[in-house]
Amino acid sequence: MVYSDASNVALGAYTVESNEKIFHCMLNENEKKLSSTWRELRAIQLSLNSFEPDLKCKIVKWHTDNHNCANIINKGSTKLHLQHLAYDIFRICTRSSITLCPTWIPRCENFKADFISKMVDIDDWQTSLQFFFFFMNEIWGPYTIDRFANFNKTKLKRFNSKFWNSGSTAIDAFTQNWT
Repeated sequence: MVYSDASNVALGAYTVESNEKIFHCMLNENEKKLSSTWRELRAIQLSLNSFEPDLKCKIVKWHTDNHNCANIINKGSTKLHLQHLAYDIFRICTRSSITLCPTWIPRCENFKADFISKMVDIDDWQTSLQFFFFFMNEIWGPYTIDRFANFNKTKLKRFNSKFWNSGSTAIDAFTQNWT
């Protein structure tokens, strides 16, 4: 089971299992202006992508407090920007043999995902590519892993993130072996 939600600042989701995983992603200024349905579908798309290895070949009951999301995932949308998200969700599920069962729940039953989606990551910053590669990498590199990144801001193929992100090799850089 997975619960997801979107606020006007971020996206959040978590898995319900003994190894609970949390997904969190800040929205950029353009994404903040889009509809709540777009943000909720984006939360499902990105968190599904992040949790994909653990959900492979499973039936997943996905809880959302947005009626439209459950309907769009099941039936599609006449709005092209929403249909693109629904198609990508379908593509991820097909690629990993995931059977997705979207379910609407009342907002009051989605309190944990709601809390995650309202977290503001004040440490969500980055250096420019030029500064990273032409200054830091020249002096102290070459680097093999970006220890403090996310899928939007990593400078390298291998990265660690604060929360589960698509492509992240591990969560919490301080718990990893840096040798």
